[in-house]
Amino acid sequence: MNVSYKFSLDEVESMRYTLLAWYDAHKRQLPWREYALTCSDANSHAYAVWVSEIMLQQTRVATVIDYYKRWMMKWPDLKSLSQASEEEVNHMWSGLGYYSRGRRLLQGAIKVTKEFGGNMPTKAALLMKELPGVGRYTSSAISSIAFSEPVGVVDGNVTRVLCRMRAIGGNTTKKEVMSHLWSVANHIVHQERPGDFNQALMELGAMICLPKNPKCSSCPVKSNCKSLRQVEEQSKFFFNKKMKKLLIENKPAVKKEDGAVLIDIENCADPLALPECEPWDPQQGVMNYPRKPKKKIPRNDYVAVTVLEWISVECQPSVVNANMLPISKLLIVQRPNTGLLAGLWEFPSKPLNSIPESLTIFTNQHCKRKQKRSELNHFDDSSSPDFKQLEKLVSKSSDVFLRQLLTPKSYEIKNRMFVGCLDHLFSHIHQTNYIEHITLNSVDGMNLDLAEKSNAKWTECSRLQESAISSVVSKIYKNCLCLKQQCKKEQQALKGTRSYKKRKVIQSDVNAVYSVKKQKL
Repeated sequence: MNVSYKFSLDEVESMRYTLLAWYDAHKRQLPWREYALTCSDANSHAYAVWVSEIMLQQTRVATVIDYYKRWMMKWPDLKSLSQASEEEVNHMWSGLGYYSRGRRLLQGAIKVTKEFGGNMPTKAALLMKELPGVGRYTSSAISSIAFSEPVGVVDGNVTRVLCRMRAIGGNTTKKEVMSHLWSVANHIVHQERPGDFNQALMELGAMICLPKNPKCSSCPVKSNCKSLRQVEEQSKFFFNKKMKKLLIENKPAVKKEDGAVLIDIENCADPLALPECEPWDPQQGVMNYPRKPKKKIPRNDYVAVTVLEWISVECQPSVVNANMLPISKLLIVQRPNTGLLAGLWEFPSKPLNSIPESLTIFTNQHCKRKQKRSELNHFDDSSSPDFKQLEKLVSKSSDVFLRQLLTPKSYEIKNRMFVGCLDHLFSHIHQTNYIEHITLNSVDGMNLDLAEKSNAKWTECSRLQESAISSVVSKIYKNCLCLKQQCKKEQQALKGTRSYKKRKVIQSDVNAVYSVKKQKL
């Protein structure tokens, strides 16, 4: 392996001293770091680090902070977490995404409590072997930060820092590239303060060595950065725009012969070098590193969602001589214990696997997409046969839910409305949710009993967030509620008109408002 991709002993000593001094002066005040100062022992510190590292996987620091504080307030140690239920953990994790992380934390806490007497393993190798959901990075972070084991870490930030400092242009998803990065990280880690040094590297990537527009002038270890040195050397040779343009257009590293692209075999043999087909781009500077493959296009999923709302009439028991008041309840069902969003509660939904291609084309062409995915999308052509077919498809799905989940003849449909579609993006799935909102009344004041083995429950609208629901469920309900309030305002606005005064105030007025709104969609 080319020695230029490694650090010399002098560079290592210099970087350790400089980076730790910078970290001590500029590190962010984060709750898991503050918690470490109050920990009574290394085991408690390890638990705190474990929780923070799992939450920070694929999630921004700003998002994690409040979740972390609530989690540690409810379960301040391994013992308290091991006594929690999966339902409680899912509810606490709701909105954070990648819900299997929370369940694995619970499984790990139970295992450590039962099999290790409540004491976490102190070595990275054992942590990775024994704790579910803990890989090489997380185990190294826990052991170095909490137990001072001198092992390096490699996450997204560290990958970017090391690739730029050593001008590593190989594909970072390749095994040989990642193996070299781990080797470098273990080589440079501070032997006495491994946890602080690893956090300093990550902090450098988060605050200075950014993916775009890095702050190279403020970097404490810029003297060790080969990519920055490469930028400075390029600027000496290509000092005018004309020469830069020639470099980009001609791309001398790529040789063409008879229309074929020939690659230099020597450079191709080096997995850590920039690929010859994608040579150094002077306009990108240090952002030439690291090189990543193009992201896979997420698959498109189409789902029919039914929001069933029951207007029940109940008496408030805490109030003397209380009147019977209407209370809105929503029907939610629990997802299977495996797969996407396992164990969470959601509105009844059904994947539209056999949706005709013409309807997907219609959705893409006539659904007015909002910039914010949290907003409902409306169709601009509700008179189209494709729209009618789509509406019928979703309505048919809703009828199936009504038959499967509710006791027959115990309810009557007050209103039903196809409200539009809502987009939600998972890491690998672009989900389009077609939503129908149905309002139910009970027959003769009966309770709307659920069918046996339905795995469903009624929950008051005001208490929906208390259940373990995903963010997409919250978005769907908020949009249905906004639309409902908008329809109510339109109904109240009609009261001042002549046509309204001529007719009796009956339920058909509400249906008329919904019908008007439906035509707008």
